[in-house]
Amino acid sequence: MTTVNISVVVPIHKYLPPEEYMSGVDGSPATLGIWPLPKGKSVDVLYEKVKKAETEFGHCKVYKKEEIPDEYHYKNNDRVAPIVVIAEKGWMLLTNESNPFTGSIVGNHGYNNSNADMHPFIIAAGPGIRKLGRVDRFYQVDVYALVLLLLKYYMPAVVDSDVMRVATFVKTIPSMDVLKQFDRYAKGLDPLPDASSMLEANTFFILVLLLAIQFILRH
Repeated sequence: MTTVNISVVVPIHKYLPPEEYMSGVDGSPATLGIWPLPKGKSVDVLYEKVKKAETEFGHCKVYKKEEIPDEYHYKNNDRVAPIVVIAEKGWMLLTNESNPFTGSIVGNHGYNNSNADMHPFIIAAGPGIRKLGRVDRFYQVDVYALVLLLLKYYMPAVVDSDVMRVATFVKTIPSMDVLKQFDRYAKGLDPLPDASSMLEANTFFILVLLLAIQFILRH
């Protein structure tokens, strides 16, 4: 999270009035997804108008869906708006002059994930966790791989989680062969075992998670 000030805003509404487009849950003060109205202006027209916020005012980037940088891992989904606006860190996108930000907003997420303020943190301790002290970097997607290592369950779904990045976090590190096979499953390079054994394994995994949650709630 980064610190913000309600007066430090990009006036999107001056370039593209809110009644000319739709926006959904794919936005925050730091980002805005712009969808054309059913009988409204085209994507190209909306883009040209809101692009002026970037070129004339600055402190934001405006992209058509296909132009979104690959580093965001964001453009290959039907739920992504045809136009996406991303504010510069510390700035917020004001889309409606009659609905300004209030003093209750002092911090915000949603900026470029290369900014250190956007990086997650994790505090982990337990009988299966190796005592490492502070680590330089932790990727949020790797929580999945870490939990599976702790449960000694080595048949992941196809995910972005990288088991190699968190293997040293656990006291009992699997063999390199196990880790490589885990990685192949996660990348979809090898099929998982047949459905019957997977159902049995997944049932066990779910039961363990439910028991762990119940224990936490009681204590």
